[in-house]
Amino acid sequence: KNQFVDMKGQTRLFVAKGKLDRMNARDLVDYICKESGVKQHKIQGVEIYDKFSFVNAPFQDAEQILSSFKKEGRRSIIERAK
Repeated sequence: KNQFVDMKGQTRLFVAKGKLDRMNARDLVDYICKESGVKQHKIQGVEIYDKFSFVNAPFQDAEQILSSFKKEGRRSIIERAK
């Protein structure tokens, strides 16, 4: 059973952008919301590191975020955290 998937719980997402990409928590959340249409208050637990970040979102919203960032044949910048 995948510990990151829980229908009523949160999904932890890995984002391949961080401080070196001039991202801060607000910019990252704005960016994810703009691309995916998920509401800002749904994205929580934002942690920004130099080259990557983590965010939490409810399961349904996380699925929507993941599918919005899936581009054909390219590796997504957002994936489920390992």
